[in-house]
Amino acid sequence: MTAHPASRKTQARGHLPVSWTLLLHRARLLASYLDRAGVRPGDRVAIDVPAGPALTALTYACWQSGLTVVVSDPGLTSRERTAGFSLAAPAAIVATSPGLRGSRSIPSVRVRVAAEPLTVVARAVLHTGWDQHELVDGAQEHDAASQHTPLEAAVVVGQDDEGRPSATTYSHADLVGLAAA
Repeated sequence: MTAHPASRKTQARGHLPVSWTLLLHRARLLASYLDRAGVRPGDRVAIDVPAGPALTALTYACWQSGLTVVVSDPGLTSRERTAGFSLAAPAAIVATSPGLRGSRSIPSVRVRVAAEPLTVVARAVLHTGWDQHELVDGAQEHDAASQHTPLEAAVVVGQDDEGRPSATTYSHADLVGLAAA
C-alpha cells in the first residue's frame, strides 16, 4: 500500500502513516481492480503477501466485494502454503513472485495478480499462457462498488496435528465472535 504523496518526509524516516481513510480508499481501488480482473462475488482469493498494510487492504477489498479471503499461517513453508491453498481451491491468487510460481500447480486458480512489480526475468518465468495482472500498476479510479456479504469470510490455511496442510473456514459471524472474545 502506498502512502499519500504529501507524506514523503515521513516515508524518508522509515514510517508509513496509515489511516482508516487511506485503508478504505486503497481497499476500494483493489476491490475495483479485482473485479476488472474477473474475480466475482463468492470466489475465494488466496493472498500470499507478508503481513502489513497491503495484506490488510487486500483483505478489506475482498470482503467489500463479497469474496472469501484465503490466508496462510506465516510459519508455513512455500511448499506447505501451496498445498494448503490447493485444498482451499481459490479462484484467484494475489502473491509475490514465489507465490505466483507455486500457484501454477493449483488447478482452481484462474486469475493471478502480482503483488509487486515483476522483473523482466520473473515475467518470462512466470508467464505460462495466463493473463498477467499487476496490482502495483492497477491504481485506476474505482467505480461505485456494491456491498456484498460472502457466505464465507475467510479460509485460514495451516497444519493439522500430524503436520499435513489443512484449511479452516470462518463465516463473518465466526470472525466477529473471535474479535469479541
